[in-house]
Amino acid sequence: MQKNLNELGNALLLVLMVIVIFSVLGLGLITLNVSATKQFAKKEEQVQARHQAEMGVLHYKAEIDKAVNGYIPELYDESGNLYTEEDIRQKVCSKIKGISKPEKEDNSFEYHTKAKTGECSTGPNNGLIYEFASIGKAGDTNKEIEAKIVVVPEPAALPALENPGEEDHSNDNSLPFEQPKIPSDTKPKSKLPPSNTKDKFIVINEKVTTHKDNRKYNGTLIINVEPDKDAFEIKGGKSDNLYVGGDFYVGGNVHVQNHACMVIGGNMTVDGSFNFQGNPESNIIIIGDAYFSKMPTYKEKINFHVVGKTYIGKPPIEYTSGLKNTDALKSSCYQNSGLPNTADPDPNPNPPTPPIPLPGSWTVEGSVNAEYK
Repeated sequence: MQKNLNELGNALLLVLMVIVIFSVLGLGLITLNVSATKQFAKKEEQVQARHQAEMGVLHYKAEIDKAVNGYIPELYDESGNLYTEEDIRQKVCSKIKGISKPEKEDNSFEYHTKAKTGECSTGPNNGLIYEFASIGKAGDTNKEIEAKIVVVPEPAALPALENPGEEDHSNDNSLPFEQPKIPSDTKPKSKLPPSNTKDKFIVINEKVTTHKDNRKYNGTLIINVEPDKDAFEIKGGKSDNLYVGGDFYVGGNVHVQNHACMVIGGNMTVDGSFNFQGNPESNIIIIGDAYFSKMPTYKEKINFHVVGKTYIGKPPIEYTSGLKNTDALKSSCYQNSGLPNTADPDPNPNPPTPPIPLPGSWTVEGSVNAEYK
């Protein structure tokens, strides 16, 4: 039987064609896989770069928080002149601009921050706005976020600067009486001055602590801190005496221990708690009227006497039963004060007039206005 020579090599050709087809398909799959891997890696870099930029924003905000929150700028220049609102804003702005720009570098991930304009603009509520940018990097990918942070003073802090005491406080529930003017030449002190100083107004913007001390002032004493923060403490001692001939204003908490003698010739205001942990030898005498934002706590045996009216709470309500212990007027504490020995229920016909609290601290608002680029 004779063979057909035309069929020789057909199987080999078929095998070669199959190999070529699968090689092409395999190469295509490999190419797609490599491309997908590269795209995934690029997408991961973009996500990581944005994450780094966000970390830079949060880091910068935290640094601004540390620098600004609780910051109370100086109110007077070297000549004793009162700074304007814009002057104080620029002081806060300088505080922010003095912060070292946060940055981080960790292997292939990093971020750095920069000021956008280098200046601050006027913000809401007499505050300011500071703009900056954070650039995050992951591999060869950079992502940028532009952010705005708002820094504001405590409510009603700045308006008191332009016309101290001339604002309308008729609807102010924080104090039960009209506030007086503070002389513009009153420069705050860092501590209590010596007794019998000639200053008619003594202003201190930080906590005051006394221990076995004897102080006597003819004018008005102002210890001005934020409400609910410790402002004035008498640590106690038989020789711990405080005599204030005028008004005594405390913008925070008062704490008195052990033996103490306190005589106020005018009105007394405590915009915070009042805690008197004394003994029967302790005396508090207020010749004028008194206002406490919270009910005072004290031992019953303490001689606590307000000659005028007593107001308590927010909104203030007259405490009709009063704080009355006339034994205080017979004490050596009162006799040595040099004030008139009187039990007149209202020797001061004028309503209580505590001075206006000076501008308080600044704070960073919680939210950050961010724009992703």
